[in-house]
Amino acid sequence: MRFLYRAGYVIECLLKYLMQKQGISVPTDRSGHNLKLLLTKSHLTIKIMTETWQADFINAWNVGMRYRANDFNNRETIVIQYLRAAARIISIIESEIRKYRG
Repeated sequence: MRFLYRAGYVIECLLKYLMQKQGISVPTDRSGHNLKLLLTKSHLTIKIMTETWQADFINAWNVGMRYRANDFNNRETIVIQYLRAAARIISIIESEIRKYRG
């Protein structure tokens, strides 16, 4: 399920972009792939981690998912819920980014 990896990677990139807009230093080491850390640094933990599926997606995602294509085989319901959660997370981050345009 590499598309779940890609959804998380989009979230990672958006969080890093938001952090730049906020004037927050973006981690350049391995911790820069830790979505929970990026959420904390960008002050979005409460907005995102309070919804169960969103929190589950953030907790399940890691860069190793790109090598484990079969982790979610025969688990279509979970995959769909994770993708919906990722879409909601992306929407929340995009809303925050819009606050810094101008």
